[in-house]
Amino acid sequence: PEAVKRIELRSRKEITASNVVPIGIINLDAILLTETQVEENIKAKSEGKKADASKYENIELIAAGLLKDEVQKVYQSLFYR
Repeated sequence: PEAVKRIELRSRKEITASNVVPIGIINLDAILLTETQVEENIKAKSEGKKADASKYENIELIAAGLLKDEVQKVYQSLFYR
């Protein structure tokens, strides 16, 4: 709350390349297929049929990652030993 307010109200001069680490966030809905289901789809497509998507598992995928190489290397050296 108070810390977030300070971040939101920073001036352009306070934000520089040296103190900002960009992150990427992806949030998507997807259909998870097994290898067998993929093979069945390929076979159905070659036979001119459509796949029945109702039998597939729907998932929500949320992932995030650092977008600055230098920071990624430091993070990896600290946490992936």
